[in-house]
Amino acid sequence: MTTDFLPIQAIDHVELYVGNAKQAAHFYRTGFGFAPAAYSGLETGNRQTASYVLMQGKIRLALTSALGPDHPARRPAAGPPGPSRRPRPRMSAACCAGRPCAPMVKP
Repeated sequence: MTTDFLPIQAIDHVELYVGNAKQAAHFYRTGFGFAPAAYSGLETGNRQTASYVLMQGKIRLALTSALGPDHPARRPAAGPPGPSRRPRPRMSAACCAGRPCAPMVKP
């Protein structure tokens, strides 16, 4: 039998890096019933990040967004930096009779 090299006994919180912590906190409060527990940001002297801590039962989420360009929360999660990694719209050759098609939705 193998032994666990990192026996985790409990998790205090999960921190999520989000683009807009205030909006994400509102979403989790209204959509999932989380209650606000703490805030850290410019008003509290934190010039690096804005964080909202939400609780629901034993679940504790820390939603953090960067206030400056050099914070790790500002970096992309995966892939190289650059233009949007949104997939290109698929076009049917039959719909435009061989001419380039325009996407149906605005990018």
